[in-house]
Amino acid sequence: MSGEKIKVLLADDHSVVRGGTKLIINNEADMVVVGEASNGEELLKLAQTSGPCDVAIVDVNMPRLNGIQAAQKLKEIQPAIKVLIMTGYNNEGYVQASQESGVDGFLLKERSPLELITTIRMLAMGHQVFPRPEKSGPNSYSKLTERELRIIYLVSEGMTNKEISNRLNITERTVEYHLSNLYGKLLVSSRTEAVKKVIDLGWLINLK
Repeated sequence: MSGEKIKVLLADDHSVVRGGTKLIINNEADMVVVGEASNGEELLKLAQTSGPCDVAIVDVNMPRLNGIQAAQKLKEIQPAIKVLIMTGYNNEGYVQASQESGVDGFLLKERSPLELITTIRMLAMGHQVFPRPEKSGPNSYSKLTERELRIIYLVSEGMTNKEISNRLNITERTVEYHLSNLYGKLLVSSRTEAVKKVIDLGWLINLK
């Protein structure tokens, strides 16, 4: 991205939802909504005139063309764009259909603004973000503590260990200790994987 803002297209047939999402995105210094559409056909027309964009946020249930159909055609117009499907319905069928259609992410509308913003950044970096059901039994993920959630939130904001230690008034060694515990609970080995996993599990809450 080299310092440029993440350019976002937004498609949702509910103007209130669209307006709220736009406000959340435009409040971030590193991203901006460059176009809005109220249905799938409008989104495709917009993609032809907007110039190259980084991420498209597309509602599943829209008139004319639904979100998944629109996403597939959108990829033909702008092959490099990353598509995030959003819906208010927690339906595994939607998740599977989204993955099979070649989109890059799936997020429920009930998730926090922080999760939306972090997901957009992850997609712009080239990662895929899909929910995964939490495993049960002896290998289930342990719930993160409040301090671990706070640290992974600061990691998602791009902070270094030193910056996190200054923010939380703890030592860098303590930050490293919490991150090590966090990696073990999430079964990951890197900061990027950890952020992606807590998004997938719905544990990344708004701690601003």
